[in-house]
Amino acid sequence: MAAAATTGRAGDRVGNELTSALTSGSVGLGLVRRIAVLGARGVGKSALTIRLCEGTFPESYLPTIEDTYQTAIRGRDNQLYTCEVIDTAGQDEFSPLGAQATIGVDGYVLLYSVRDATSFEMAQYINDRLLTTLGSEQVPRILVGNQIDYASDREVTRDQGEQAARLLDAAFCECSAKTGANTLEVFRALLEEIDRAGADGLDDDDEEEEKEETEDGVQGAEDASGRPLRTAPAGEQYERRDGKQSGANRRSSSGQGVSPPRRFTDWADEKVSPSPSGSALLSRCITQ
Repeated sequence: MAAAATTGRAGDRVGNELTSALTSGSVGLGLVRRIAVLGARGVGKSALTIRLCEGTFPESYLPTIEDTYQTAIRGRDNQLYTCEVIDTAGQDEFSPLGAQATIGVDGYVLLYSVRDATSFEMAQYINDRLLTTLGSEQVPRILVGNQIDYASDREVTRDQGEQAARLLDAAFCECSAKTGANTLEVFRALLEEIDRAGADGLDDDDEEEEKEETEDGVQGAEDASGRPLRTAPAGEQYERRDGKQSGANRRSSSGQGVSPPRRFTDWADEKVSPSPSGSALLSRCITQ
């Protein structure tokens, strides 16, 4: 009886923490994040979502078609987030991933039950299908083992979950939607993954822009007389006047099917016949 009371108080504390932003009217502020909860049937997707957004635990099980909830979460860095959480229908090997769960979603919770090894395997299968559908492996995800309050019924150990998460390149956490243990931490960890992925994407964009600016600067360069400088085509490599190679993408001149590059001195030494002057051309016209 005392254990039940302790569980109830823990759940109330989590619920109060998660709903305080709602009662203070802070939903709608901060960064907006859209999160989808995916997993097999009966692993507690709805229970986890309701625990997060409403601070309660549904005692009865009702299969979900698809529901969307909204709540405010303060992240690990004290940043406030407005989260739209999509509680999806249970997945199996034949279930398609709907547009609601794939379009405009910032991150994913891959949920399984530690009491069900089959649901653990299904979470990994759903991960593979998700990455295939999205066409990218750089997707913020967290693998989550639910129902840790049933310790004596475990079929999946924590070590197995952590190892699977490393293989999936995803974050990892275990929780109990019933007691509220680690419920908030699941979503805080995922928000951190989302922000990290966004920062990496911005760094890649900055590097690409810097590369384009450099290429534009080289292509538009002029010599002292105002004439455009001759630049080597992208991906090719020419020898400099000192005989050293410049560039890094061309194969050796002795490679099969690749002719030796011409030296700049070869171009300078070429004898070019001077074009006839204007008076000479006029004289020819008169003679003809």
